[in-house]
Amino acid sequence: MRLVQLMLGVFFFGVNTIVFAQGYQPDTGQIVLSGQISCIHPLNGNLSQVVVFNVNQGSGTLSNPDGTFAIKMAKADTIIFSTAEHQDYKYFLGADEEFKDHSIKVVMVTDAIWLETVTIIGAQSLEQFKRDVLALDLPPEKRELALPVVNRYARQVATGKGETDLVGPLTYLQHKFSRHNYMKQKAGNLKLPKE
Repeated sequence: MRLVQLMLGVFFFGVNTIVFAQGYQPDTGQIVLSGQISCIHPLNGNLSQVVVFNVNQGSGTLSNPDGTFAIKMAKADTIIFSTAEHQDYKYFLGADEEFKDHSIKVVMVTDAIWLETVTIIGAQSLEQFKRDVLALDLPPEKRELALPVVNRYARQVATGKGETDLVGPLTYLQHKFSRHNYMKQKAGNLKLPKE
């Protein structure tokens, strides 16, 4: 009798395990993040052609003419919203947020950059450099006054064939535009996921 009870117990345990396993749907690891993108400046309204880029997966999409978007993301992914004219907006799920399809509103802020006055000079030869330094006609104790001329020449020579090295805000813009264009190329031909 105990053998029959033991066999029935094992049988019911096995059946329950199989039924539970068949009913269990594993997490696909992806959700759809959707929403609408607008500018903080009311005259700009909804923003189209915003790059919506999943940094972790290296893929993305562009926002529609009405500013709507949809992109797949995993739980630990970071999504960047990027335009050439706005500050990047980063989105990721917080530790306490539920991992399910959801919609957000993204408000982008115009990226304002103040440029200092920059003087761009043409390529100079070594002979021109010598003439500039000699034209200063500085006494030996005042040679440090020649540093602006020396630095200007050294900066040009260090960059290559007559190119001028500009640092500061322009360097920031160059990095921003090249990263934005990279993400736009990766995202440009992708379709929005169907909901």
